[in-house]
Amino acid sequence: MQALEAVQAGIGLMILDTVIAPNLANVSGQWEEKLVVVGITKLIVEAPQLQAQENQGVAGKLLDALLRLLDGTSSSAGASGDEAGDEEAGVGAGGYSAAFAKLHNAQRVEPDPLPGIKDAGVFLAASLAKRGAAAPGTVPALVAAHVSADHQAKLASLASRAGVQLT
Repeated sequence: MQALEAVQAGIGLMILDTVIAPNLANVSGQWEEKLVVVGITKLIVEAPQLQAQENQGVAGKLLDALLRLLDGTSSSAGASGDEAGDEEAGVGAGGYSAAFAKLHNAQRVEPDPLPGIKDAGVFLAASLAKRGAAAPGTVPALVAAHVSADHQAKLASLASRAGVQLT
């Protein structure tokens, strides 16, 4: 963020608000989602620019987008279902098409990029709890003002799974 701020004041927040937050729902893949949730969580909790009261709207928008991603109600979920339908439509009369054959055993197993973090949602809730402990009242105010009601319920369930309270 500091490097972006050196180029132009406010550009980092503008990118987070207008580019990153609206497109978080387009992230797909188990490891990709985990990396995005952990990275954006660290920004929300640790970046001084997002701690400032005047930037709570951006932090809230990012938090709501993360909860939408964790909830699985992204637009990319529907797109992946359509791909399976297209794959079946391409199968010939004989039931086999070489264009759609996959080598399942030849796929490379990718290691977990963050092995210390088992559940990104629990990490999000625990990190928000730490931020709330450092500045009491800020997290509930952020959630109440900027997170939708269904995502508030998702955050509450993540907090209970993490065994923390958001204060």
